Amino acid sequence: MKLASAFNHVKSKRTYAPSDVWVLPTCHIGLEWEFENGVFLKNHIEALTARGDNAYLACKEDGSLRDVGVEIVTMGDGLFGADLHSSITMLSGLIKDLPHGRAPICNYRTAFHVHLDIRDMETEEVHNLLLLYCLLEKPIFNFVGKSRENSNFCVPWFRSDAYFQLLKGLQGGKPPTTSLIKGIANIQRYSALNCQSIQRFGTLEFRHMENCIDEITTKQVSFINLAMSLKVAASSYFAKGLHGESLFKYFKEIRPAELFDDIRFRLPTTDWDYSETLMLATGLVQFQLPRNAYFNDAGFSKYAGHHPNWK
Repeated sequence: MKLASAFNHVKSKRTYAPSDVWVLPTCHIGLEWEFENGVFLKNHIEALTARGDNAYLACKEDGSLRDVGVEIVTMGDGLFGADLHSSITMLSGLIKDLPHGRAPICNYRTAFHVHLDIRDMETEEVHNLLLLYCLLEKPIFNFVGKSRENSNFCVPWFRSDAYFQLLKGLQGGKPPTTSLIKGIANIQRYSALNCQSIQRFGTLEFRHMENCIDEITTKQVSFINLAMSLKVAASSYFAKGLHGESLFKYFKEIRPAELFDDIRFRLPTTDWDYSETLMLATGLVQFQLPRNAYFNDAGFSKYAGHHPNWK
């Protein structure tokens, strides 16, 4: 069953111009940029909207940020193709147009989030994507940098048990779609890959990146393509009959370089042990084995470093 049917999401009927910037030119993407000192940018965007010169960006207040924090989001249920790229270049240009002292501020409290549309995916394809993400989470954090894995608003899966229980439910005896719907309620929204947005929007929310004005048209574009690349690979595996335990066996037979070939994206591998990570992932697909035999404190510490103090 496709996610659109499982959660009663209505597929968008929009048609946009294609773009060769993107791995998936027709995949809906929702973007969120957080800024502090955002009042001048907010006023600028709202003035453009009032004149009918803005079809891409909307503003939301964000009380968790300081100095008139603001969240800039793409309109509707996401953009794609040329419109997606235009929204990004538009935001970057608007910020550059603001005089010194009126430009918004980015820091460790502000983030850039990517909502990847998965309404067109089968439940099994989504499970493939989540399992693939588990294996690549550390390299993804390496790509992002800025120690984002230590942020309270971007908690890695390797520090949260709930995700492994969700994946376990998808491979259990119950219908996978039913298990997914029930499991979403137990997932916290402040994790690096937020699954609660599946039920709300039909998306997976990638929360990994700290917002940075200088990266809006460069690294952030690459990160969007990374999310798209994971979706492409997950669907490709499913089309080849690989899902659950069969996909895990496939991962056992390949080398890390071949995994990057599958997603067509190279990621930094610092402090990432593919064999050990794959061993930890065994608990996701071979559920007759005790989970704590794989996900114990010693294993986590070796894989991801010491746990931060979340209090």
